[in-house]
Amino acid sequence: MRQSVSDSGDSEQPGFQQIVNGFLLQPGLPFADVLSSEKINRIFRKHGGLFGKDGIYNTPIVLWAFLGQVLRDG
Repeated sequence: MRQSVSDSGDSEQPGFQQIVNGFLLQPGLPFADVLSSEKINRIFRKHGGLFGKDGIYNTPIVLWAFLGQVLRDG
């Protein structure tokens, strides 16, 4: 059975969707301010997962897009 996050909490406390919207409604890619390209590259390089160095879809772009889709689609 699939469970979902409910947004029916106390109106004084921000719901999950309000937090998500804080990332999704910003100009640019979600999390780009929180996870810099340099930080993503450093961590992925450390663990041998760096890819797309000279490509359009490099590691930071793919990670930011993935996180944005997860937040948008739940």
